[in-house]
Amino acid sequence: MSPELLLLDEPLANLDAHLRAAMIEEFRAAHARTGITTIYITHDQAEAMALATRVVVMAAGRIVQSAPPAILYREPANAMVGRFIGRGAILPARLLRIDSRGGGKIEALGRHARVRVAGGASIGAVELCLRPEDLSLTTRDDPRAIAARIHRRLYRGGFHELEISPLADTALRLRLDTRDDIAEGAQVGVRILDGWALPA
Repeated sequence: MSPELLLLDEPLANLDAHLRAAMIEEFRAAHARTGITTIYITHDQAEAMALATRVVVMAAGRIVQSAPPAILYREPANAMVGRFIGRGAILPARLLRIDSRGGGKIEALGRHARVRVAGGASIGAVELCLRPEDLSLTTRDDPRAIAARIHRRLYRGGFHELEISPLADTALRLRLDTRDDIAEGAQVGVRILDGWALPA
């Protein structure tokens, strides 16, 4: 068979983890070999990111963003996509300066950091999208540190996924990954290493 279009609707939904991984490789190889346009419908973000050349995020029946996986992850079009894709957290911030290279300086949770800035964002109030890799544990006496408490810790095999609450906004939940084994309830310092500033 040599179809012009292949539609796959949740093809891996009922498979165990090892078989899913093997089938993802089979789909990737088949696509590379044939070049057939494939529409792959899934609720599993890891599958979408692993297989797609372009991911479409929909909400209420409308396309919100269509982009290659890396762009969708690092540069979400709005706060909804930022929250939905990749364990993102959105928090209010102030954009203090924009430079000529597409970056800028923000103030968030009482600390300054350098981030990437979306087109359309302007000096003043913005929404800051933070991914787990945009954050790093540091000492509590680091002048750039945001004081936080570990709300939840999950062991993910080789690393711990931490859900932390800044002491300045205990309702906010940020996620970061670390190899450090730190108890739930412990107070830590957290630095913002990067982020994506969106128009508010």
